[in-house]
Amino acid sequence: MSVLDVINEFEINVVEAFSFKVNDYRKILEEIPWYKTGVYIFFDENHQPLYVGKSEKIKDRLKSHFKGFSSETKMHIDNIKYCSLLLLKRGSTSLEWLETVVINEYKPPLNTVRNKWRWERLLTPKYKHRCKGTNSRNENCGLSALENGFCKNHGGIGKKWNELVEEDMRKLGFN
Repeated sequence: MSVLDVINEFEINVVEAFSFKVNDYRKILEEIPWYKTGVYIFFDENHQPLYVGKSEKIKDRLKSHFKGFSSETKMHIDNIKYCSLLLLKRGSTSLEWLETVVINEYKPPLNTVRNKWRWERLLTPKYKHRCKGTNSRNENCGLSALENGFCKNHGGIGKKWNELVEEDMRKLGFN
């Protein structure tokens, strides 16, 4: 599944995307408003991805990388020749989704975070809900709901939330 496929399937709202040579970063950063949110990808001279990051204030984050203040890229700054930006709508809740999608697609060597647990953490809230049923004392059931919103005790049908997460994980290329 490509980055674009995942962006479409999970309805991630990318409002602008562009690339630039790192040598031109000062000029580019002048044009980016301070409040822009997004994901950035650093590439080497052969256009191989080196690092993917995200930031609520992408302009400040990129400055910290290019000025050598970021521990993730400080030792590799001389190898970073290009940068691509994927800017999101302000206040977007998709920032971590998009970063994870891009890391999963490119598998850059400077990203040390294991991707599988990040996907599971992002997908679980999509499916994990509590049963809408109540017990004999009219208290909420509290068990995990199946697809129709109820646990098996209260007429729940369909798959369990962890089965739905596993299904999505397979779609994303994890076994």
